[in-house]
Amino acid sequence: MKTFTVAVYGTLKKGFYNHSFLKNSEFLGTGISHKRFILGHYSYPAVVPGEEGAPIEVEIYRVDEKTLKNLDYLEGYPTFYTRSLEKFKLNGEEVEAFIYHLPREREFFIWKRPESDTPHRWTEKGWIPVE
Repeated sequence: MKTFTVAVYGTLKKGFYNHSFLKNSEFLGTGISHKRFILGHYSYPAVVPGEEGAPIEVEIYRVDEKTLKNLDYLEGYPTFYTRSLEKFKLNGEEVEAFIYHLPREREFFIWKRPESDTPHRWTEKGWIPVE
């Protein structure tokens, strides 16, 4: 069976309302992106790659092909969100995983540019620095 590695940062994380999409997937751990992202939210979080952003904290999962297709549908890939293979630090090692992000900023989101090396995580209260 073919598998894929996926990094999630918002409503797909444990404790959030879309986590059920990952119920049959293997949790590999919590990681930090190498790339910086501009942080956004509306009624859900979003990120856009950008140097004026910050690294983000993600949960990393191994998923099967059916789950990846379901995630693509949920995220509106490729018409709303895009999906790219990025590098993350996980348990002291570098791993590659797919991450869903917007290709550009959207007007109706509230955007934050922390310009920081401090990773940020999505919580019920919005984006916060990881302590």
